[in-house]
Amino acid sequence: MTRVGAARAWSVAGVVAGLALAAAGLAGAPVRGGVPDGAVAVVGGTPILRSDYDRALAAVAGARRDVDDGVRRKVLDRLIDEELLVQRGLELGLAERDPRVRADLGAAVIDLVTARAEAAPPSEADLRAFYADHRDEFARPPLIHVRQRFFRAADAAQPSPPPVPVPDAPIPLSRLADLLGPTAARAAAAAPVGATTARVRSALGWHELTVVDRRERDIPPYADIADEVAAAYRRRAGERALRAFLDRARARAGVQVQLP
Repeated sequence: MTRVGAARAWSVAGVVAGLALAAAGLAGAPVRGGVPDGAVAVVGGTPILRSDYDRALAAVAGARRDVDDGVRRKVLDRLIDEELLVQRGLELGLAERDPRVRADLGAAVIDLVTARAEAAPPSEADLRAFYADHRDEFARPPLIHVRQRFFRAADAAQPSPPPVPVPDAPIPLSRLADLLGPTAARAAAAAPVGATTARVRSALGWHELTVVDRRERDIPPYADIADEVAAAYRRRAGERALRAFLDRARARAGVQVQLP
């Protein structure tokens, strides 16, 4: 991405984030008179928080060796420009009538609502209880390990290099079907370990598949997938927080529906 493109992307992201904060009621209330404590500027009555400035400056400092007063001023000017764009976007009603902005705005609010719930560290007991209640979600699918010989015709005497190689490792049966087609996958699934199928036709030609190994569906023990369990727990906590937020928002808004 070019420097101009990166700058534009950052600016657009700032506008969407600002619209999200305003729509979610999380932006600071308009202020009157000077720059309040905890802010670095006020734009149209809306403060730019020092914490936001510090994060923006840290992002710039990470890519530069020298951060002087000129750089600091440019960062502040960028934040001011973003706030001006946000305010103009709200004046134009983009949050209500621009589909792209509405979609980005909804996604940004979801991130804001779920971030705190997902960041809260669960206890080991909570994770183990979650694993016990959702064991099937962590099940590994059945795997099959095959080696193929490919023939361009049904009566070809010598195999040819396969146009689509099959990994020499256990893979899900669905992956084998994606590679060679469902007929070949069904033939391999029906063959015992060590057996070779009859030639099976696909859109590519003819295949003989030798079943090297087969692994049944299994559920790994908690100790082997603790990080995966923690990620799923945090994701579920975020989903619950979002559902609770939407339920409260519906109750406050007094939603009325009349289907055609």
